[in-house]
Amino acid sequence: MIPLAEFINKYQGRGVDVDGFPDGNKYQCTDLWRAYVKEVLSFPQSRAIKGAKDIWTTFLPGFYEQIENTPDGVPQAGDVIVWGASYNSYGHVAVFTDGTAATFTCFSQNDPPGALCGLRKYKSYKGVLGWLRPKSIMKKDEMTDQTKIPIGGEWGDMELQALRSKLNDLSSQNASMGLALKQAKDDLQTESEANRAQVEALNTKIKSLGEAHLGDLAAIAKVLGSDVAPEVASINRAVITLIEHEKQLDDSQRLNKKLIQKPLFAVMEEFISNLLKKWSKK
Repeated sequence: MIPLAEFINKYQGRGVDVDGFPDGNKYQCTDLWRAYVKEVLSFPQSRAIKGAKDIWTTFLPGFYEQIENTPDGVPQAGDVIVWGASYNSYGHVAVFTDGTAATFTCFSQNDPPGALCGLRKYKSYKGVLGWLRPKSIMKKDEMTDQTKIPIGGEWGDMELQALRSKLNDLSSQNASMGLALKQAKDDLQTESEANRAQVEALNTKIKSLGEAHLGDLAAIAKVLGSDVAPEVASINRAVITLIEHEKQLDDSQRLNKKLIQKPLFAVMEEFISNLLKKWSKK
């Protein structure tokens, strides 16, 4: 953190490129603004913007007071002056150094386009939306429990004691939530392993039952597909046998059958039914 005067001496006549944006003129007014926020104010940076005019609506309210331009208004040294789209399509931003309600001087860059950092005198406030006045942020050793910190957003300004209490509460909540999530993850993993073993056992049993009756299905198909009159009684016995085998599955295995798109026994019965229909049309 350096004084404004030292900042001006450092960059006078030089170009400042903070964002590294690859365009024809890399030294933009917003680069000087971001360097000022970092080196002089030691404030957090605002989010990405398309043009300098957007600073007026995206600034961090916890760190600046927004003051609209009026005919009698005069900024203070260090205020961030923001011009709107009437100045140019992207607007402009600079750091106020001194002036009156009629004319003023700013530390500016890229105004006119291509200009390096320097003190520029403006003959009027035409196009100026207003200025952002940095709020005083006390040093750590100057703070007390009653010191108000500009957090911004829904929190606004909070006393240090209340802020510390709030952060402790959030920390405790996060810790409790972390333990709950870990326990839920462990329970889910245990349940998944148990289900996996149950499904594998079910699949093994279904495969075994299916293989045992492949011969029955082949025999049935052979009878129905031939010109010899089918032995209907044998077919019925085979179907009944298949159904009885399916009934042998216990309840827990039945619940897991929903994981199977179509039970093997249903496929077998459908196949037999189709063969019976085919034979009845002969």
